[in-house]
Amino acid sequence: MMPLVPLVPPASPTSPASPTSPASATVPTAPASAGPLDRTAYAWLDRSARAWLEALADALIPADGEMPAASATDIAGAGVDAVLAARPDLAPPLREALACSAAIDHPARAAQWLREQHPLAFAALAEIVAGAYFLHPEIQRRIGFYGRAAIPVESAPVQADLLAPVMHRGSICRQDPRGAR
Repeated sequence: MMPLVPLVPPASPTSPASPTSPASATVPTAPASAGPLDRTAYAWLDRSARAWLEALADALIPADGEMPAASATDIAGAGVDAVLAARPDLAPPLREALACSAAIDHPARAAQWLREQHPLAFAALAEIVAGAYFLHPEIQRRIGFYGRAAIPVESAPVQADLLAPVMHRGSICRQDPRGAR
């Protein structure tokens, strides 16, 4: 099977931070509007952490038939960057997942251990891996999904006789006790 083309060329890590540093350390988050990932805010996600993420990702999504393994989709590069740019709230549990599983010698055993011992960290890891995998254009092409697309809808003329009883009845909504509308 031919390797997939990455989403974007991977940038080099910006910091020699260790993936085994305490997971409880403060992790800066990206702004609410998803844009490119600020790699300096995620300095803990260095080359070593990305390599371990890729190994864990392959344990979660191995190659199967025509579908490539997670690592064939640059999951630990542009893939994780795209997911964290859109969901910065997943960074702290991802950091925890990577840090607390790094001492386990085999990715499949580490993933199983995370699932049993740190279910929230595992859930974030699984969401990030799946999200990054299915964001890749080649995976989308292979499964026939290209994201949501606007579908034009023709507007029908309003039929006044159908709307008349509603207009005659008036408002039936309860008032918000805070006075908000």
